[in-house]
Amino acid sequence: MIIQRKVPVKRCAILIGNDRWGGKFLPGVSKDIEALKQFILSPEGGSWNETEILELNSPHQAEYFFDILSEVAQKSEYVFIYFAGHGELSCYLTPSFVFPGNAEISLDDIKQIFQNKPVLMISDSCQGIPEYKQGGRITESLRMFSTGDPVKEFKARRTFDKELRVLPPMFTYASAVSPGQSAKEGSEGGYYTQNLLKACKFILDNSEIESGVYGICDPHHIASQAVETVTCRAQRPRIGGYTRTFQPPFLVKL
Repeated sequence: MIIQRKVPVKRCAILIGNDRWGGKFLPGVSKDIEALKQFILSPEGGSWNETEILELNSPHQAEYFFDILSEVAQKSEYVFIYFAGHGELSCYLTPSFVFPGNAEISLDDIKQIFQNKPVLMISDSCQGIPEYKQGGRITESLRMFSTGDPVKEFKARRTFDKELRVLPPMFTYASAVSPGQSAKEGSEGGYYTQNLLKACKFILDNSEIESGVYGICDPHHIASQAVETVTCRAQRPRIGGYTRTFQPPFLVKL
């Protein structure tokens, strides 16, 4: 009997945080990045390897970021992008993100770079018009998701990869806000990311919810309801780019 070994999917997670822009400082952005990093490193988040995670948190010119993103697009089969910090709507009413060093990159630019690739992008940032208001940020307990179990990590990664292999080229974008809104925050940070991680924990802990791989839409919709409630619908998260058949995997429940 010949055992066929699956070649691991070439993944890349890009974590981008910008806590400074126009004199406004967002102290929670670094916590956002660390919380999301710990989540994706855990079995629940797909058991990503450290070598598959790229953190872009140093100031550079826009060309530098374009070059890095283009290189990732060429070398990767699946890309996860997380952005926390300052953002706005461009003059074309397209979400625009202020990267470290004040380099502005629009959602359309990012889509163009990663065309014909399966991509999941999550942003916790404002999309204000016309003023720039304080962007979203979040920290959640770094002990929320388990780590350090090699068997569990292997099973989770294999399960996550299985979903990635059948994912067609698509760009799924989950935003903490609707156009024209600001990303709100509480004492612990931005409401959206906080509730997104809490939604994942709810799915993991609820014995009535079956084991398996959950796409980004499942925790997003749970988080959206919580965010809309706490902000009295002043902040309404949105998601698009997925289908009934396909959505990027985000959570593994073994």
